[in-house]
Amino acid sequence: MLRIMKIMKRFAAFLLVMAIAVPSIKADKLYIHFTTGEQMELDFVDKPTISFNSRNALKIKSETMSMKVKAFNTVTKITFDSQSGVSDAVASDKLISPDRGNKVALLGFKVGTQITVAAINGTICRSASIDDDSRYELSLDGLPKGVYVITADKEVCKLVVE
Repeated sequence: MLRIMKIMKRFAAFLLVMAIAVPSIKADKLYIHFTTGEQMELDFVDKPTISFNSRNALKIKSETMSMKVKAFNTVTKITFDSQSGVSDAVASDKLISPDRGNKVALLGFKVGTQITVAAINGTICRSASIDDDSRYELSLDGLPKGVYVITADKEVCKLVVE
C-alpha cells in the first residue's frame, strides 16, 4: 500500500508539472503512451482533463471524447506535438515536491546530486548538495515572493513562493 501511495504522489507531482507547463507551451496535441504500445492523442482545443484516484485509475476526457479510464501505472510517457518545444515528459522515480512548512522535498536522488534554486530571470538564489538518498528537504526560508525554478539532476520544478 505504501508503494502505491508513493507512486500516486509521484504521478500527482508529474501531473502538476504538466499542468504548469502546458499553458506556457505552444502545443496543439498531447500524446499519452502506454506500456501496451497504445498511444492516446488529445487535442488541446478540446480541453482535455486528466485526473486520477486512489484506485490506480487515470481518468481522461475532453469535450469531444467520453471518459476513458486506464491504470495510471501503465503510462510510460507523455509527449507533445513537434511545435511545442517540449519533446517528452517521462515518469521518473525522482520527485521534487512542496513539503510541510517552508520547504521542498526531494526524493529518489543520489547523494551528491547538486540542487539549484534560480529566480525566473536565471539568478541562482540557493544551491545545495543532497546528503541523504532517501529524502532531502530544502528550506525556502528567506526567498522573496516570486517564481523560481528548482533543478536537481535532470529534474526541473517550477515553484511559486507567495
